[in-house]
Amino acid sequence: MPCARVANPIVNEAKPGQHFDDVGAAIAMNCMECNAADADYFVVPFLSKCYFNYAASYELKPMDSVLQQVLTFLRRTPWWKQRPDRHLFFFMSGVGAGIVPSWHKYLKESVFVVAEGDRQADYFREGHDIVVPGKVSTKHKESSKQKKTGSRKLIGVFRGSLDASLRGPDGGRVRHKNKLRHLLFDSLGEEGRKFIFSGRKSKKYVQEMDDSKFCIIPRGNTPWTRRFFDSVVRGCIPAVLSDPVAFPFERLLDYTAMTIKLPEQWAEKLASELRSISDSSAEKLQAQLQRYWPAFVYQHGGQAFEMLLLELAARKHGFYKAGWTTATRNTEHDFWSPKRGAFRLSDSKKLGPSWGAGAVPHRL
Repeated sequence: MPCARVANPIVNEAKPGQHFDDVGAAIAMNCMECNAADADYFVVPFLSKCYFNYAASYELKPMDSVLQQVLTFLRRTPWWKQRPDRHLFFFMSGVGAGIVPSWHKYLKESVFVVAEGDRQADYFREGHDIVVPGKVSTKHKESSKQKKTGSRKLIGVFRGSLDASLRGPDGGRVRHKNKLRHLLFDSLGEEGRKFIFSGRKSKKYVQEMDDSKFCIIPRGNTPWTRRFFDSVVRGCIPAVLSDPVAFPFERLLDYTAMTIKLPEQWAEKLASELRSISDSSAEKLQAQLQRYWPAFVYQHGGQAFEMLLLELAARKHGFYKAGWTTATRNTEHDFWSPKRGAFRLSDSKKLGPSWGAGAVPHRL
């Protein structure tokens, strides 16, 4: 198991009493301490999203200034110069390291632990950075208490914003239309009571997941949304429409056994695709969700932290460089479902952009 030492270059500058939820902080606090000379990795607990929200007031320019404070500390140690590639930075929001514009210049060798993997964003380097689960907003429901897919009255459900709510470079609010979600809203609105696709919040959100075979997970501002993790812990099969998404621990977990991933271009025929999946096929997917849910949760029986340690150990020993076969073959052109198996569409193209820090669109 890899040994890690926690560097402590900066304290959280949020106002006293303000609440923040940073998975990176939780992971850093659980890292094993050891002699720095023996460390395999160095954890830098720079709470970037917390600082961005509460100290920088959503402006990008101050983020480069605070990074210089972090680097001033790191440069006092011999380890930064000797092993910059073994320093772990946690960027646990959708915009990733883009929240610090000068990362290209100062952090390009470091490893980013991120809550979202976007294959079309420059701040996610596939094979270099590590995708881990993000925030879960509801509790795990025991498998024995989950309804079987065959007894769930809904086929598919989604609740969330239909538009992108972003922050510009100066911290001001920016809104853009999410083309994919609006297309799904229009097409599923004609499917009757078997589908819920709504831009409004509901106190019945959790109950609706419990009553649905599939939870529809369309790309949001970025490829990920927290609804993926919510669906996993409730036994609601994720039906993902997010072409460039990189899943947490996809080198270790077989996502084709517990999720569905369909091209964004198929949004208008999503209903027919989900209707065509048999109860027996859906039950197999649900059974795998019930088996692997701990990989997506940090507390209350979760094993996400242990999964991160496995990723680090694999990198330490060079398993990936040795050609270790990934458990899930996933690119922006790879998809899967029980009906079609794994398939590839070389001409697939996402519907509209994702957005990074400063509301800058990613490439299409």
